[in-house]
Amino acid sequence: MPEQISDEVLCGGKDIIKIVKNTTGTIRYSTFEKAYLVVVIIPNTIDSQDIGVVCNLPSSLKSDGIVISFGGEYRKYDKQPIKIFGGQTFYYLKLTKIVKK
Repeated sequence: MPEQISDEVLCGGKDIIKIVKNTTGTIRYSTFEKAYLVVVIIPNTIDSQDIGVVCNLPSSLKSDGIVISFGGEYRKYDKQPIKIFGGQTFYYLKLTKIVKK
């Protein structure tokens, strides 16, 4: 059953870089960013990941390691992220749909 998503939060400005639907990711907490992330592994790559710094994660899903299916809007990340490896791209992520797998 989909979680209720707050539509009030807007981070990363108004410019949407890309919109995703029915994407699988894993929730992680970053002590560097001091935020929850959704990590999406890009298929057929060695180390490419889209990292969404989540703007509106429901409190019921604030736990490291939860796998989700989601839809949302990726927006420009305006901070200097600490990357674990070179294939990571950071965005702000405004969730529009989320289902725990």
